[in-house]
Amino acid sequence: MPLPFFLLFPILVILAVACLIAAVMAIIFLSALAVAGLLTAIVLHKLGLDRRLIAYLSRSQRTAKGFKARVDDLDVPITAVWTIDEPSSAPR
Repeated sequence: MPLPFFLLFPILVILAVACLIAAVMAIIFLSALAVAGLLTAIVLHKLGLDRRLIAYLSRSQRTAKGFKARVDDLDVPITAVWTIDEPSSAPR
């Protein structure tokens, strides 16, 4: 026996509301994740740990050839902006 059409509309409405609630919850979760990441980056920057983290990751991870992160102040307070040495285009 086929399902009567008048029962199909309430089911579709309930499914639409459930999908809308799931979409709103996903947006809220992703927004909270983005804010947490931004706050983490700000705190690391204020504490001066961002440069040290990049230097540590560049030493411990496999990086592209020619990539060198020069960090000279690992044991002293940070007082200047650091740079990344880029390979020159001239042959060696």
